[in-house]
Amino acid sequence: MDTARRHQPIYLTSYDLLKTAAVVFMLVDHLGYYFFTDTLWLRAVGRWCVPIWFFLIGYARSRDLGLHLWLGAAVLVLSDAVIGFPVLPVNILVTILIIRLSIDPLMNLILNSKLFILVFLIITIFILFPTIIIFEYGMLGFLISVVGYLMRNKISININYIRTAFLLNLLFFISMQSFLFRFDLLNIGILTFGTIFVYACLYNFSFREYPAITEKIPAVLRSIIRYMGRNTLYIYIGHILLFSLIGLLLGLERYSLFNWTFT
Repeated sequence: MDTARRHQPIYLTSYDLLKTAAVVFMLVDHLGYYFFTDTLWLRAVGRWCVPIWFFLIGYARSRDLGLHLWLGAAVLVLSDAVIGFPVLPVNILVTILIIRLSIDPLMNLILNSKLFILVFLIITIFILFPTIIIFEYGMLGFLISVVGYLMRNKISININYIRTAFLLNLLFFISMQSFLFRFDLLNIGILTFGTIFVYACLYNFSFREYPAITEKIPAVLRSIIRYMGRNTLYIYIGHILLFSLIGLLLGLERYSLFNWTFT
């Protein structure tokens, strides 16, 4: 979720298309999380957005830590407390802040020291699950961000190193999400095929503008894609607050005013 406010391209871009897809997958995922908890295929489809968000965090040149990101994270923690949801793990915006603060110095160490790579992998194995309990996606988010960082700097990095990182990341993400969500075979299949497609798109991702596509699609659709691709932070915060309010007003079983827990 790139929060930097900069000059916006006139035409639709690869960022717009990728982020719009991520927003759609995210909305499907959160329909399952907030309203249809027994419909696991919604969560399986929703998993497809996760690699996109974290890949773009690592890929971006910006390490924006603006006030709007901090406020958004705080608002969503408060929202969980109000509707009676666990406040841990804290929301993905906190995870994004941590990654933006840490990825550059850590990647410099990883790429400049073979020994540090081994130490990093050992530490990751031991802290992965504790970090997932505290921060949404935890160390898994950082590992996905690593492949984005590698792709941004691929000119100076061995291509075999990048391919290996992508493959291991893909396999790790699928296996871990299948385990955490206890998916059956059908939903593992949905998760697997969709995630493979997403990672293939990420492997070939670069910034592009699409003037031909921009001119050919209807103006309304063009405006929707542009808005969804360039306002992801506000869409993320806004739809969670909306879903939380709807669930509370409907009196759904999971919702209980101010009856929050830590986990």
